[in-house]
Amino acid sequence: MRSILRVVSLSLLALLAFASTGGAQTRSPDELVNVFARAWNAHDMKSFGEALSDDADWVTVAAARLKGRSEIQGFLDKEQSGWAKTTTMNTSSVAVRPLGTDAVTVHFNWEITGITSRDGQQAPPVRGVSLFVIAKQASDWKVAAGQVALQRPTP
Repeated sequence: MRSILRVVSLSLLALLAFASTGGAQTRSPDELVNVFARAWNAHDMKSFGEALSDDADWVTVAAARLKGRSEIQGFLDKEQSGWAKTTTMNTSSVAVRPLGTDAVTVHFNWEITGITSRDGQQAPPVRGVSLFVIAKQASDWKVAAGQVALQRPTP
């Protein structure tokens, strides 16, 4: 009887611990780069939207400034249903720089392949660098700001 009570007690403690974290595992800031790339490759920007803070800022390659999760996710969804719908993103050179205990910057390189031009031809890969400002919110890290820079071909 005692062993049954102990198992039940331990099970309840595990359940309470799981419930107190919302069932979500805390991601490290550099893992948010992988979240972004996986969402891009699945053409499901809603899953990346969950990694954004509600009031996130975003600057696009074309220098448009977007404000808030909804606007950013809407923009990325539009990209995914347009030119990016057949693309794949690979990331590299992830560099995390702490800005204290609750914020970091993350720079990373990316390459997008699988772009089909308007005339139906395969376009060359596009490369660039992104910057995420990531802040700790409750027990998880969220992208508070992001900026995308396009690498220009060398002349």
